[in-house]
Amino acid sequence: METADGRKSIIDILGRDAAKKMAEFIQHSVYNFIGDELEIKIAFPEYMVNDIMDSFAEKDLRITKISAEKGNIYGYEACIKTTNSEGLYYWLLQRADHIKVLAPEIVKQELIRKIKAMLMVYEKGRN
Repeated sequence: METADGRKSIIDILGRDAAKKMAEFIQHSVYNFIGDELEIKIAFPEYMVNDIMDSFAEKDLRITKISAEKGNIYGYEACIKTTNSEGLYYWLLQRADHIKVLAPEIVKQELIRKIKAMLMVYEKGRN
């Protein structure tokens, strides 16, 4: 059913349980960007635990303490159900010097590409 101005109604787009679907979308997305659902795995030091827990819904997050080798600061790993979106990369870049993306490879490679592009901005001789 279309509205008077030709737009589809929210029920046509999301179905009868639109409010629940919107709530699920907000819980899974980072900064409310749209993308395909995926699960990322990251490693991080203990001081990042609260930040990780504050950033994602409890049901979308599994944190595991790992036995860190001597000199390895990453004593924790997390599996996070989220969306593959610009919001995810903004979140990862804000913490890039504190966390390490372990999987999936597509997220690792895109993050590396973004970091390299950022570095190019600051190369000598570039305006």
